[in-house]
Amino acid sequence: MIGDVWIIDKRSGLCLIHKNYDKLQRIDSNLFSGLLTAIINFSAEVTGGDYVKAVAMGSKKFFYSISDHFIIAVSMDPSYDEVDAKIFLGNILTAFIKLGYADKALKDAEKDLKQLKPFEITINKIVKNTKRSLAVIPNVAENLSDQYPAAQEIDSQDVKLKKTKIEEVIEKAEHSLSKGFYKDALAHFKTAITLFNELEEFDMANWCNEMIEQIKMVELEEEIEAFSKIEKKEMQSIPDEKHEITKKTPILIKKLGKKKMPFIDNEILSLCNGTRTVEQICKLTNKSLTKVKEILQKYQKNKFIEYKKTSI
Repeated sequence: MIGDVWIIDKRSGLCLIHKNYDKLQRIDSNLFSGLLTAIINFSAEVTGGDYVKAVAMGSKKFFYSISDHFIIAVSMDPSYDEVDAKIFLGNILTAFIKLGYADKALKDAEKDLKQLKPFEITINKIVKNTKRSLAVIPNVAENLSDQYPAAQEIDSQDVKLKKTKIEEVIEKAEHSLSKGFYKDALAHFKTAITLFNELEEFDMANWCNEMIEQIKMVELEEEIEAFSKIEKKEMQSIPDEKHEITKKTPILIKKLGKKKMPFIDNEILSLCNGTRTVEQICKLTNKSLTKVKEILQKYQKNKFIEYKKTSI
């Protein structure tokens, strides 16, 4: 059984990614990464670089490997050995590098861990494949026929086709997510949920649901960030014009009489007394500079509004 997987920045000891698969035993990612970094540093000092590869703690065994920049660690059942762990850790590190997440982690000085979040899908897939490949342990293999007498009957052609389909769908979801195509990734995970439920693999269906929720959160955060950038860009696109207007104050030079007008127009014009700048009117009405400017230009064209210069 695989309990936890960590990817740690070797230099800082910061935990970049932590995935927990044992709901009964949760380990604090920061405490563990600090402890493991200390063990590695101590081992390097005492043994001259001959790093310890496994540490046993209670019912868990912790394996780790060290690259130039990262520490990859996993907690496993004591029945697994270093050969099993070496394959697993190697797969994690290879995927982390090949999919470009290692470069992202190294180039990001601020360590925005959200951009590494999609790699958790790849970890989940490697964990699933590892569990499948390590499921048959040599010393108990002869007892499998007694424990699962109907295994051959259950594994029908239809089930094989569905499992193949699920693997294809998960690969597509992972690819879409790595490219930032969130809608495609969501669609693929929903398809996978249906297939997992048909196979009665409800844990995997729940995992897909968790991934969907994570994707929605990342998607929402990126939408908010993108909106903020657009709004900021819009404000910066008229710097000279804004600078000029804020040095003038609009003043209503003739009465509008009984002329009907939209509420927002009336609200803005009522503040045009020659003492308030356009920027101040924006704040008082809680309207954007673009909207206030558009309304004032309309009434300036009809000679109801003029601007007078003032010292700001």
